[in-house]
Amino acid sequence: MRSPIQVGRPGLVHAIRLARALQRYDRIGDAAAVYEAVSVGRAALDVPLSDPELDRTRQVSLGVALQASHSVDGNRAALDESIAVYERALASASADAETARGQSLLGTAYLTRFRLDGGDDNIDQAVAHCRVAVDMAPDEPEWQGNLSQALWLRHANRGAPADLEEAVDLARRAANGTPPGHADESRRWQNVGSVLLARYQESGVESDLDEGIAADERALGVVGRKSFGEALCRSALCAALTRRFQLRGHATDLDDAIAMVEPALELLVDGNPDRPIALYNCGAAFEMRFRLTGSTADLDEAIAMFQTSLAAAQPTGRDATFARSNLGNALRSRFELTGRRGDIDMAIDVLRAMDPSTTNREVRPSFLNNLAAALSARFDTFGAVADLDEAIAITHQTLAAAWPGHPGRARYQANLGGLLQTRGRDGEPEDLDEAIAAVRAGVRDSRSGDPEQGGRVLVLSRMLLSRFRARGTASDLIESSELAYDAARAQVAPADIRMEAARLWAELATERDGPTAGLEGWRYALDLLPLIAWQGIGRADQERRLYEVFGLASAAAATAISAEQPELAVEFLEHGRSVIWNQILDARGDFAELTAAAPELSIRLAEVRAALDIHLAADLSAAVAAASTDRTRLAREWDQLIDEVRRLPGFAELLRPPRFDKLAAAACDGPVVIVNVSVARCDALIVTTTGVRVVPLPNLTAESVVDHVNEVYAAPILMPTGLAAMLTADRVITALLEWLWRDVVSPIVAELGAVERIWWSPTGYLTLLPLHAATDPGTGTCAADRFVSSYAPTLRSLIAARATIARPDRGDKVLVVAVPRAPGAAELNVGPEIEAIRTRFGDRCLVLDDQDSTRERVLAELPRHHWVHFACHGSQQLDNPSTSALILHDHPLTVLDLAGLHMTGGELAFLSACETAGGGALPDESIHLAAALQVIGFRHVAATFWPVYDAPAPIVTEYIYDRLSRAGTATDTGRLLHEATRELRTLGHPPIIWAPYAHFGP
Repeated sequence: MRSPIQVGRPGLVHAIRLARALQRYDRIGDAAAVYEAVSVGRAALDVPLSDPELDRTRQVSLGVALQASHSVDGNRAALDESIAVYERALASASADAETARGQSLLGTAYLTRFRLDGGDDNIDQAVAHCRVAVDMAPDEPEWQGNLSQALWLRHANRGAPADLEEAVDLARRAANGTPPGHADESRRWQNVGSVLLARYQESGVESDLDEGIAADERALGVVGRKSFGEALCRSALCAALTRRFQLRGHATDLDDAIAMVEPALELLVDGNPDRPIALYNCGAAFEMRFRLTGSTADLDEAIAMFQTSLAAAQPTGRDATFARSNLGNALRSRFELTGRRGDIDMAIDVLRAMDPSTTNREVRPSFLNNLAAALSARFDTFGAVADLDEAIAITHQTLAAAWPGHPGRARYQANLGGLLQTRGRDGEPEDLDEAIAAVRAGVRDSRSGDPEQGGRVLVLSRMLLSRFRARGTASDLIESSELAYDAARAQVAPADIRMEAARLWAELATERDGPTAGLEGWRYALDLLPLIAWQGIGRADQERRLYEVFGLASAAAATAISAEQPELAVEFLEHGRSVIWNQILDARGDFAELTAAAPELSIRLAEVRAALDIHLAADLSAAVAAASTDRTRLAREWDQLIDEVRRLPGFAELLRPPRFDKLAAAACDGPVVIVNVSVARCDALIVTTTGVRVVPLPNLTAESVVDHVNEVYAAPILMPTGLAAMLTADRVITALLEWLWRDVVSPIVAELGAVERIWWSPTGYLTLLPLHAATDPGTGTCAADRFVSSYAPTLRSLIAARATIARPDRGDKVLVVAVPRAPGAAELNVGPEIEAIRTRFGDRCLVLDDQDSTRERVLAELPRHHWVHFACHGSQQLDNPSTSALILHDHPLTVLDLAGLHMTGGELAFLSACETAGGGALPDESIHLAAALQVIGFRHVAATFWPVYDAPAPIVTEYIYDRLSRAGTATDTGRLLHEATRELRTLGHPPIIWAPYAHFGP
């Protein structure tokens, strides 16, 4: 080829401008340079040339510019024009270097068109033209790399092993033949990463994955910053890290994958043809992290990514196929969480839009599997047998489409087993043996370290247990128990799978060998609770996941009681209740000793805790933005720091659940009575400083507790209107208190003997009922006639409240929040209560009423006051207890709002409001207003189990504040509330009036 200086002057100017523009694009990703190159290239064609070689050169250069233009903005016309330009330039070409270059570039253009449209002709043309280039110049790295890409994608489409092997060989040769610092060095190493990842997915050889990631990292290390090349490297590395998580289960790979690809999305603007696959890769990492942690924020992010990817991709192209398949799967997952019919129908519609006969071989198995899973999920909820039958048929197709060694075969085998078992439950028992065989094959074919393996083992364990129950084959029970043990200890499996497996392990060990044998499994299950309610996910997700394991601690305690280890039962209950509150208390604990021993660690813990508090604020308010990825990273760092601290001498037990010898301190002023309600048995555990006494409660059952709660909390009972309703309410409440005496309190009273003060710590739905008001139907006396009662969600909460030093009266102001008129609520007569407090505290009262009682003002004033009195409506949300609230002038003051505060020196919070002491759907978590106020720093909290009435409220308020003002301290709040409610009884008020008042604190 002639030197450029031999071109005529106009041609020379155009050639130089074109070359410089393309160099600028390659170096810094300047999109404007591409458009300039196209313009210059077209202008060059207007200059007549008699030399055919020079004419071919400038046509090829224009083709390069047009391809680059398509890469920048997805302009399809530019891609098609580039193919036409290349083909015209090569129509009558000689076998020289420029012709080889043109052939390879034409091949890459066809390859791009294949990515967009699919089509056998496109990929065959790509391979053919790229091969011509390599045949003409066998040692040219660029042509080797381009042919490697074409062969890789043809293999993905058709599955010819020879194509993939040749692709790997060519990619390595191209990369190794590229000198350091070369403009294409990064692209060629990225190509090595891509083809090795493809071969890993084909064969499962781990060294291919590791070498591929190393190649991707090398590519990223040498690419130009803020360039399109950097975006492509980041996207490829994200995909590889996600695959490595699937292999080895290291959660940090998912965090790194997401952090890796997010900057790429900023570099790949809308319209860029590489943006859809980057969006898909990012969505896949978010979806995988959701499956690990249960974060619905991650799931929603994944769905948004897949939807955006699908919208940006060519409808029939490879990128759209990937996005569509995963979008359907993610929508199915969200349906399983929310039950929204629209999600599952949309999932099936999205997946049905794919044609199995034309879907490429690479994605066909996963697409079919996702469609089967969606149909199965819809059957499980709505029961259409046609959905189940189709799901089974499609899963058979999935296995047929998955070649030997396919990384998903184990999953597909297990899914078929689950579907067959479901069909067996619906009338075809012979399906169970086939189901077990299918799942067993899936377990056998699973790769070492697969995070999904634990789930498959658990499924097989449950199937074998079902067969044992049906046929009595002892070997099935033994194997089921062993498999449950294995699944529980699968370190890379999601925490919810391990928890379920540990619970099954404990139950089967107890069934086979007695209660003592089951204790290890229960202890293991309880140790997983911090992962179930991991602080790296949002508060709503924590609560949802805890709801799914409701009753765990009580079941474990029941086994410990049966094993005659009551102190261990107490430890189990402490470990498994108030998990979320304990996280907050632990994080806000005193690290003074650590500061002295390891100041840098202590400072970093404080910094991470402060950063995590931002995410707590995000839980509280939609107006506070906090990235889920940042939260995950911080939570993981917190866990790592705690592990590091525990390796220091003297800190091995930092933030671990306390042992009984520490917990017994809760009973220093009187016994604490834990009432454990479980399906297996119900007992009272009387905790004293010297040990635990067990009081069996044989007449109490978990079912009877639920029945009474449902009856009492029925709307007409607690808010009766009219004489008939009031008589019914009185009858129901009286019957409740008599039942509590007969089945719960009476045996405890007999065991306690003469005591002046006790603390109740019930479990389960018994936390919603007033044990202190239990009444003997024979004599009419109640528990309050025998001793002063207070409540403690856990022993730890009582110890923490006692640790707050009681403050003498220093003339501190009393905050009074009075809301007689709240939007949408009945008007309250709060005047007498305010007057009762003002009379005793005078100008020490700061009264926020009417328009002054806003949420923002109350939250600002609370930390400045050590005494606070609320006279307002309360709202108990049984299904979503974190939104239970005090109704203020503008916005509700919720449990979550209060949880965001951290104060010291709080003495008394008096909640003269309805329903502030019950936790609803998560009773063992004590997510209610009284607990929230204790956690943020108030020693004493007076609250109510159900609605209170205007008339008696001033009597209670005046009685208590009259005596507290004279005492100058809130220390006797529990005794004074006890006396005030007895005063109501003396005045002849029925139980519905006096029974709901309860004291929390020392």
